[in-house]
Amino acid sequence: MDLALKDRITPYISIRVAGLTFAALTGLSILSIIGVAAMNTGSEQTLSLNVTVPLGGEHTVQALADPVKAGGLQTSDIHADPEVAAEEPKKTYRPPIEDAVAGLHESTPFGMVPVIRKSDGMTAFKAYSSEFAPASDARAMVSLVMVDYGLSKKTSDSALEQLPEGVTLALSPYSQDVQTWTTSARQRGHEVWMGLPLQSQDFGVNDSGSQTLLVSASLDQNKNRLLTTLGKSTGYVGIIDLDTPGFSSSSADLDRIYSSILERGLALAQANPKDTVTGDFAITHKAPFIQNDIWIDENASPKEVAKQLEKLKNLAADGRTAVGFFHPYPSVIAQIKGWQAQLADAKIEIAPLSASIEQK
Repeated sequence: MDLALKDRITPYISIRVAGLTFAALTGLSILSIIGVAAMNTGSEQTLSLNVTVPLGGEHTVQALADPVKAGGLQTSDIHADPEVAAEEPKKTYRPPIEDAVAGLHESTPFGMVPVIRKSDGMTAFKAYSSEFAPASDARAMVSLVMVDYGLSKKTSDSALEQLPEGVTLALSPYSQDVQTWTTSARQRGHEVWMGLPLQSQDFGVNDSGSQTLLVSASLDQNKNRLLTTLGKSTGYVGIIDLDTPGFSSSSADLDRIYSSILERGLALAQANPKDTVTGDFAITHKAPFIQNDIWIDENASPKEVAKQLEKLKNLAADGRTAVGFFHPYPSVIAQIKGWQAQLADAKIEIAPLSASIEQK
């Protein structure tokens, strides 16, 4: 070959080889990107690649892939150490609950109200009581009852999140969507009772609302108000009177009110430790009944609440059941949550209110 001709061809061949090589490398890069995109469908991230090849200067070839879907995988997850990933909290399994057990309610203009089932005598007190079996080494038990449940969404949600299982919740009949609050509590292991707006001895000072059963009201008026309260939801165990009734202990009207509650298969509880009226009726009629021992937050300062909790623990430590009531104050709820560890150390268990009735 003529030397001059060879000198003219060789540069051309070198440039051509370099071009082919560049094209091949670029093609492989793009194919690799497309392959990754095909294998990782589900992510919304955009993947791009800069390939820089010297060709008598720096030229950048960018291969831009379509959004790559990778099952919600985030960029930070790609480099995460699986050994230090946080574990999912274990959830306690609970069988589905029934809002209304068959045969335990009747339909009225006031809603579904409890009745005793005719076929076997089953009652709401038995059907809706929370299951409870004390541990073999348990020394005693306490029942804690929070009143005014459902009245404030914020505090009620906080109570459901923070309070230990076994704490009993007393619904306010003035709550919005009472059935939802009832179901939510029972699903989280809390027994539910219904608060009764009954005229108290200090009614002029303590206003229990528009549905209060009054000494001055007629029998029909009080009956309708009682049914209005009973029809607010299903799934509660009994009725809690929050104060000493303003009715006299010999009042025929009070006897009818309490008798109507018992005839519907509900238990009775009294929140005022000093009341004797409700207890006298319950003893006379052999009704399922329990009375509060201590208002935990009579003085809501942390120091005083701690004293009352210690007093409650001591009451239970001698082998008996102790009962404490409290309001849904955030600080008190937090204090009770922390107090649970002290009970565990003392081998004292938190029991639903119905279990304390059975114990007594």
